[in-house]
Amino acid sequence: MQTDIKKLPQSQVSISITVEAEEYQKYLDAAARHIQEHIEIKGFRKGHASLPDVIKQVGMMPIYEQAIQRIIPAFFLQASKENNLETVGSPDVKVEKLAPGNPIVFTVTTALLPTVTLPDFEKIKVEKKAVEVPAEK
Repeated sequence: MQTDIKKLPQSQVSISITVEAEEYQKYLDAAARHIQEHIEIKGFRKGHASLPDVIKQVGMMPIYEQAIQRIIPAFFLQASKENNLETVGSPDVKVEKLAPGNPIVFTVTTALLPTVTLPDFEKIKVEKKAVEVPAEK
């Protein structure tokens, strides 16, 4: 996985993530098994069609679409942890490149937790006002 991080104004960040085919293969396999279990193909019992028959019936793009729904959160979380990014809110995701056998490239734009720098509180002087309490009668 390769990441390219660009700081944006207003505590935002844009992360471009490239995931190689070997890295996302397990997600493709899981998506293919999921579709294989739920598709009905004539001549087969539901969930018992062979994977080549499933691919022939639906094509590869539905498998990639199913896999990308798991790839994006997994690799975004990994990139955030590796780069010590504290993100908040819902990210805006744009898939740049998605083609069989090629790396998947997507860009995530999200807000960062703002960094707060406090002044040196020991240098702040506060005057203590004397309070007079009247005597009780």
